[in-house]
Amino acid sequence: NTAQKEFETRFQKGNLAEASLPTVPLSGLSSLTSMSTILVDVGIAESRSKAKLLIDQHAVKINDTPISGETLSSEVNRGDIIHAGKKAVKLI
Repeated sequence: NTAQKEFETRFQKGNLAEASLPTVPLSGLSSLTSMSTILVDVGIAESRSKAKLLIDQHAVKINDTPISGETLSSEVNRGDIIHAGKKAVKLI
């Protein structure tokens, strides 16, 4: 079953790199876009204030590395996976 394999890969094994994630084009982001704005734009956070709260709590990770402070979009690359909790996207 495809759904079961996806669940096992993403949630049980925590292997986001091999999971089938929603994708977001990196080209649509300005190099000065803040991470809180990116989180809202890609659907991980409902608002910039909630995004900032997630960042302050070190709940946001890029490729499994927690971020701190306002990372700019110039610091992320194609193929990076941004995630917070169960929500994750892959930049293309």
